[in-house]
Amino acid sequence: MPDTQTNSIPLKTAVSNAMHFISGLYEIGQIRELLVEEVEFSEQTNQWLITIGFTQNRVKDSVILPEREADRKYKIVHIDAQSGEPISMKIREI
Repeated sequence: MPDTQTNSIPLKTAVSNAMHFISGLYEIGQIRELLVEEVEFSEQTNQWLITIGFTQNRVKDSVILPEREADRKYKIVHIDAQSGEPISMKIREI
């Protein structure tokens, strides 16, 4: 874990920034049940790697009636440990 004396943001701030970043990318109601799944600090890149899981509704094709299915997705958000800004987001394969 990073030393707080090296101007790194606290873990809770990194998680909050990652959650805010993810929720800002999707329309209201499109995703739900946001949860922190994994947290890692990369000393090489000085970044927090925060895995966020969420449920996303999708419409299942049907000839008669379309059905809604819930699909669990996972994204890794890279947060700069010094500024707290999101740098990138990647799909986390399970």
